[in-house]
Amino acid sequence: MLNKFWNGNFLGIPHAFWLILKRIYDGILDKLSTIFTPLNLGKTGKRVKIGRGLNYRYPEKIHLGNNIIIGSKVVFFSELENSSSNIEIEDDVTVGSECRIDFTGGVKLSKGSHLAPFVSILTHDHGYCHKNTPIGKPLTIGENAFIGARVQILHNVTYIGKNSVVGAGSVVTK
Repeated sequence: MLNKFWNGNFLGIPHAFWLILKRIYDGILDKLSTIFTPLNLGKTGKRVKIGRGLNYRYPEKIHLGNNIIIGSKVVFFSELENSSSNIEIEDDVTVGSECRIDFTGGVKLSKGSHLAPFVSILTHDHGYCHKNTPIGKPLTIGENAFIGARVQILHNVTYIGKNSVVGAGSVVTK
């Protein structure tokens, strides 16, 4: 167990001690995030684990099913306050750390799907002028789909099929 934190060298003891304390502190903060964050979301099922640093806009539009794992530093956002679009995460879904999901057009992560770390999803476009009103398109990611690390899914994509695998670093345009 100690080999996770200490190389066995006497001079490494202070840093190993620091790593152990940091691990305990991080665990406590993750647990607090898991307890308190769901209280502010629209709908939350059972056995939801949320890493610390979840950042979101319009919490009432975020709906989580059962057995959900959301990594640390994930961002859920929408560009439109008054739209009917929301993000629906069904049962047994994993969202890796530092993913950015825009649900301006609406996003559905179907049962058993997995987003690896650093995935970016955009569901709206406003042309070449950032001042234009965003136009959203809904996106559904099918059951048991696997989206690899650092994948970018752009606004024209409306469906990623059941049991699909999107390779790491891909840019999905349609």
